[in-house]
Amino acid sequence: MQDVDGFEAGADAYVYVIGLERRDDGTRWYYVGETTSGVDGLRSRFETHLDCGMSKPVQYNGIEVIDGALPEEPDHSYALIGVERAEPISVRQADLLAPRIAEVERRTAYEIAIEKETTNVIGGS
Repeated sequence: MQDVDGFEAGADAYVYVIGLERRDDGTRWYYVGETTSGVDGLRSRFETHLDCGMSKPVQYNGIEVIDGALPEEPDHSYALIGVERAEPISVRQADLLAPRIAEVERRTAYEIAIEKETTNVIGGS
């Protein structure tokens, strides 16, 4: 976990970015997600992504590209490349956590799109 860019132990939540490669055409994609379960939740999410399993569907052009284990069909198949970053989020008032996560998740999706010069960003509310 210490090697993940932006990681700080003890945060209330994390917004993270993982790199994906679409197998049928080799294009690079970025998934922006979040967890509110601290370091254990972040570790669990990375393990889930490494197993190519996801807990919520993500739509792109009307197609569910991530929902449960990734299907083997060529135009829906993605491979995990690695973790790009993990943004720690901490708040003083618990009722502000969800809005702060949403703000950071949305901002991070835009930052990745600009930084990587791509519109291949999924997730990020």
